[in-house]
Amino acid sequence: MKKIATILLLLLVTSMFLTSCKKVDDLNTVNFDATFSGDVDCTTAGGGKSSLNNPVFGGSVEIVPTDDPNVNIYLSNIKNYEIESVKATITSMSQENVTIISADLNIHNFQHDAIWTFQNELLTTGKTITFGNDNGQWDTVHDILMDGQEFTIIITGEADFSGVTFTVKVDIETKVEANII
Repeated sequence: MKKIATILLLLLVTSMFLTSCKKVDDLNTVNFDATFSGDVDCTTAGGGKSSLNNPVFGGSVEIVPTDDPNVNIYLSNIKNYEIESVKATITSMSQENVTIISADLNIHNFQHDAIWTFQNELLTTGKTITFGNDNGQWDTVHDILMDGQEFTIIITGEADFSGVTFTVKVDIETKVEANII
């Protein structure tokens, strides 16, 4: 009977110890939201409606993750980025109702590329396009962010009108988990 009581007491002490270690670990972790945003300025080639070829456009913006003050503080202690959304919003256009025939959004660093292709999108100021994780792109964006280096957002494509200028704001919304020490 004493042997069983001793074993139960040891199990109780062990479980209390393991539980308290987890709580200490939780106290050493901080969670915060971080959104990485950039404005991509694009202009379709040419000066009017083209009957021969679709006018092409392209633009890029460099994102510096450490511009976010929390990421800057915890950069070397970040354990995880959970991607919550990737979206592009048209913030300005020189001409409304331009159709994107085909385009690519590429989030790129020295080692990884997350690419989304979209087609036949009618653009108007204020329109938001949300990009999913259909081909594991969010996993790649996670890897890009975990590298802790600057990265580039690139948009290229073709439209139905030439000479149109528009700005696309790309937002990568994340939840970040980092060790305090």
